Amino acid sequence: MRGNDTSLSDFSEMWYGVFLWAAVSSLVFHLPAALLALATLRQHKTARFIPIAILLMGIVGPVCGGVLTSK
Repeated sequence: MRGNDTSLSDFSEMWYGVFLWAAVSSLVFHLPAALLALATLRQHKTARFIPIAILLMGIVGPVCGGVLTSK
């Protein structure tokens, strides 16, 4: 028995930690930016769709980048 061992020994544990960190840190910056863009551009004819692109960058970036860098 190892006792209170907190080291990451399994690949899935390490992958999950890196992926989760990439997702949370990205959303911390992209979510407020999307909300600010939504509030300021809601009256604009075409620019009101920019918050959707910002949120997609905040989700797709960590999914692709987090997976690639955690392997």
